[in-house]
Amino acid sequence: MSDRQLEIEITDLAFNGKAVGHVDGKVVFLDGGLPGETVLAKITDSKPRYDRGIVLKILKPSERRVPAACSHFEYCGGCTWQDLTYQDQLSYKKKQVMDCLERIGGLEDTLVQDVVGSVEIFRYRNKMEFSFHTSEDNGFALGLHRRGRFDEIFNLERCFLTQDIASDIVKWIRGYVEREKLPVYDVLNHTGFMRFAMIRQAK
Repeated sequence: MSDRQLEIEITDLAFNGKAVGHVDGKVVFLDGGLPGETVLAKITDSKPRYDRGIVLKILKPSERRVPAACSHFEYCGGCTWQDLTYQDQLSYKKKQVMDCLERIGGLEDTLVQDVVGSVEIFRYRNKMEFSFHTSEDNGFALGLHRRGRFDEIFNLERCFLTQDIASDIVKWIRGYVEREKLPVYDVLNHTGFMRFAMIRQAK
């Protein structure tokens, strides 16, 4: 595994929320960063056609950058574009649709309408699924997956995708499982009982 550190200018955003840059003509997909930014990045994986890495420091921030509302944003696997203005999020989603039609579908001069934004930028989901996992100190976590990890769950405090009452219910369930000493699922050993908590709101 490589651990090179490089200055990289970010030029685009990929489908999975990764930032896109180039080093010596080779594509680099990065966790973190926005188009127009210059970042210090560490290359963590090198393939013949592309590299992968993580942003260590933003050297020149983008004017499109906004403060992320969620305290879990830096490590949660959910809202990867929460630090990008909403209008720019819509523009990049439109661009990705056009790229699919042209590069994958082989269509030319495609006409794609502008993306219609949501009236509610936050707290719009009526269903969320939260995961349990044991921890090394014989405790457990109930929340969401850390970005890019199936085996790491962090304790949720507040999620901006769903209503506040859902986050309150997660906290209550966590306390109930702890008090009653219910066996929590271990995603590595496939043991335990409490594995998921799904909350759906009639809305």
